Amino acid sequence: MSTLEQITETQRSLENTLMQRMNEFESQLQGSSASPSSTDSVVLRKEFQAFKELVRNIFDLLRQQISELCKSVDVMETRHRRKFLVINGIPESADSDAKTQLIEVIHSRLQLKSLNPSDIVSCHRLGDSPVEGRTRPILAKFTDTSIKAQIWRKKTMLRGSSVVFSEFLTRSRQTLFVAARKHFGMRNVWTTDGIISIKLPDNTRRRIIGASELDALIAAHPGDQAGSQMKPGTSAAGKAATPAISKTQAGTKSKTTDPSKIKRSTRR
Repeated sequence: MSTLEQITETQRSLENTLMQRMNEFESQLQGSSASPSSTDSVVLRKEFQAFKELVRNIFDLLRQQISELCKSVDVMETRHRRKFLVINGIPESADSDAKTQLIEVIHSRLQLKSLNPSDIVSCHRLGDSPVEGRTRPILAKFTDTSIKAQIWRKKTMLRGSSVVFSEFLTRSRQTLFVAARKHFGMRNVWTTDGIISIKLPDNTRRRIIGASELDALIAAHPGDQAGSQMKPGTSAAGKAATPAISKTQAGTKSKTTDPSKIKRSTRR
């Protein structure tokens, strides 16, 4: 769990605990033996209600500040990830490292033979030791966003193969991306530089980065658009969760991995 998530969870816990205690105290106050019409009792109730309203306002302000902080961090992290790509479906080999395998795919499948090893800053498998029957995705960072963009534009040449290039989305944007695809369909939702684009039923396009924007679009287009566009076994309803990266994910899907938690695979 990230620091911001811990702050948010702590704030929620404190708010729930304090509101519960105040409600309990209010119940005790109303059920006290003192006469409800007595001056002291009336004054105490008014003061308590004023205090309760003050606490609510403070928590509202805290929620707004934490929300704005989360948005700012998400924007900065997305900007940092613009040079990254996640690649699924490249089999692991003891004879070559991830970088060599990736360059081979880019040269042969994407026909970008001008790409040099020096254009890749870092390249490694995500996760610990290999698991039998499961290929670990590759996380690659390029020297410049233009190189990454060039590769990204060519990814359609991989259709029909097991190799899938995805953007390295933050956790919040990955969750948003999955929720958008569940409602509007896989073919109608994609990402570019971390920004989520949606093709609406009226053929207009919208770009979003926040949950409130998606909620507004879903409210305007409540019908389930996923239908036949969703792969078998994929639900178009329910709360969106951050899925693991797999080769069945189309186009722009990626596992959101906190860079501080990424573990490099052991070089062979």
